[in-house]
Amino acid sequence: MGREFVDLLTFPERGGGGNGTSGLVTIGTELNYSTIGVCLSRNQAKRIKLSNPKLELVPVASRGGGGDAIRFASGRKARKAASNASVDFVIPDCRDAVAGRFAAENDIPVAYPYVEILENRGVRRSSIIRDWRLMHRRLSKGGCREFVVSGARDPYLLRDPMDVASLAHSCLHIPYEEAMDWISIVPSSIIDTAKGRES
Repeated sequence: MGREFVDLLTFPERGGGGNGTSGLVTIGTELNYSTIGVCLSRNQAKRIKLSNPKLELVPVASRGGGGDAIRFASGRKARKAASNASVDFVIPDCRDAVAGRFAAENDIPVAYPYVEILENRGVRRSSIIRDWRLMHRRLSKGGCREFVVSGARDPYLLRDPMDVASLAHSCLHIPYEEAMDWISIVPSSIIDTAKGRES
């Protein structure tokens, strides 16, 4: 059986149309994703009943979100969220070694949003890749689970899962098979944990 690819964090524009959830469904299906996490408010998450046999949309909410949404924290909030294990995954500041240590200790997966690399160029892009490598080195020593998300605010920033695995492989110098796990097995395990909490 083939892998099922997951992008656990996207931010559709509220205006809908091509940049809303319908755009995510169209492009995500074309790119062969099985699941896409959509960051929505609590009320929007209740209304996310789009049915597509090829693609499942799951609600994702920042730390304050409730209900059955997968919870995440980013930036400065990631350290506290990782320390008290109040979220399903974090996107910490790459230079925050303490947040990474808390994530490893509490088995909170850490995500790398590849949109940062797509939207930046030159020195800034090189700096992001360097910071990712340093963070990965620290996290892998602590046995922390890691994975890749798009973090896309526009469906057209979604990339083919094979390209995403190649990006993780080349930027972080991890084996290609491990990079494939980062867009399939690891995010799927986060969804399973959240569903277990719901039941």
